[in-house]
Amino acid sequence: MNQSTLLSQIAGHAEALAYIPTARPLDHKRLNAVLCAVHTLSESGMPWRCADKDERSELAELARLGLVEINGRTQGQTVRLLPAGVLAAWTKRFSIEPKHVVELVGEVKAAPTVRAPWGDQVVMGFELVESAGKWWRRPADSPPDSWAIYCADLDALGTILLPAIILGWLYIYVATRQQIWALTTTDREPKLPQTVPDVGIDKAAWDKAYDRAVEKYTTHPPDPGRYIAHLLPASQWV
Repeated sequence: MNQSTLLSQIAGHAEALAYIPTARPLDHKRLNAVLCAVHTLSESGMPWRCADKDERSELAELARLGLVEINGRTQGQTVRLLPAGVLAAWTKRFSIEPKHVVELVGEVKAAPTVRAPWGDQVVMGFELVESAGKWWRRPADSPPDSWAIYCADLDALGTILLPAIILGWLYIYVATRQQIWALTTTDREPKLPQTVPDVGIDKAAWDKAYDRAVEKYTTHPPDPGRYIAHLLPASQWV
């Protein structure tokens, strides 16, 4: 395995984890566990067990390059993607401009907010995705394919939204009806690295890691312990 393949695997794993809460139907218990895992991505990272000595060496090199941070050892090891690692991977895979991730955070700060039941000011997703319709109600004259249009718009937004979530620049809330979501900014000030490394990306490795992570977190999500994620009351937002 080389560094490009390993970074691609880590990025694919993180992308899946950040995407699941709005894309995969989960019961309340599993949704809570997945949200807890998402919210720790920017703090402690995600569990990562190297397959062999060579992979451990490649992971150490990614850390030396400032792309990831490693905590713990062997079975208790976690890997946290750093801004340079996230932006390098997403720039190469999705051809995004890193500045657009920062601009999205600014857009969320400036967007209209509502107060969630627990007190936080949140920005509803429909404020950022026009095709969702006001308060998630698409206009009566919407074309029959309005849902497909919304999904395409959401995917486009996701290429800059998911990096911001993974880095902890934005915090996502969802409802038990998971198509309803909201964002809030955090105390982490978005700051681009001075340089974004030009790294290679192994798309096949990325996609395989993504699929494995989806399977893992939707069937056997990690135990969230005593943590309980805030969920938006669906009946209030539709």
